[in-house]
Amino acid sequence: MVDSLRNYTCKARCVFHINDREYSAGKWLSLPTPSVFPCDIVETFCLSGTERTGVMHSQIFESKSLPKTVKLLKEGMGGILMEFFNKIGQNSKPNGFALIFGKSIIGGNRQLYGLPYEPEWGGRTICSQYLDKYKNHLRHFSDSGYKTMSAQDEGAGVAYHPNCKGYKYPEADHMWRPFPLRINDSSIIDKSHKRLCSERHTEMLKYMEMFINSYTGNHFNFIRRR
Repeated sequence: MVDSLRNYTCKARCVFHINDREYSAGKWLSLPTPSVFPCDIVETFCLSGTERTGVMHSQIFESKSLPKTVKLLKEGMGGILMEFFNKIGQNSKPNGFALIFGKSIIGGNRQLYGLPYEPEWGGRTICSQYLDKYKNHLRHFSDSGYKTMSAQDEGAGVAYHPNCKGYKYPEADHMWRPFPLRINDSSIIDKSHKRLCSERHTEMLKYMEMFINSYTGNHFNFIRRR
């Protein structure tokens, strides 16, 4: 195995999260290297003759700031059991906004009460501007001292669908989104992962496991899979 690896020339780089549709790539570093990759998503590329192999890797690059001591849910409120969420719309968009922002974006029928049900947010609010200024579920946990993680594998999240601005900045401390974006953008990486029998949901769960095991404080993770 070692002798066969000597025929390969390899390099690696960070792939950073911008939003659910975009990523940015760092500078390539030749492997092996003593350098630490300051990112969660790392791309490797190896060349041996005419054979090219690209593979995506994920890790938890821990932030150096220490989370505050969190008493929320443990002492102050005695814990919260969230058994279910009510469905308020026919698809992911209205239900997602209710979960993430606590706001309705569609109207409804309340004839039983003799009252109209108007949406709290309209198209201008949810689509034509960035949503960073509005509190969301991840922000609430982050402000309470939690480290946060978000993972989305297929299409862009509800904040971006179908052609909306979404977020200008990452909505969580750790974002897995560059992992599937880079695979979809590179035929070499896509073929390499298929040869390795890589399944997207197992890669996502592996990232979540690393996140849970990385910090000693409280964690909140949000996984979206279609």
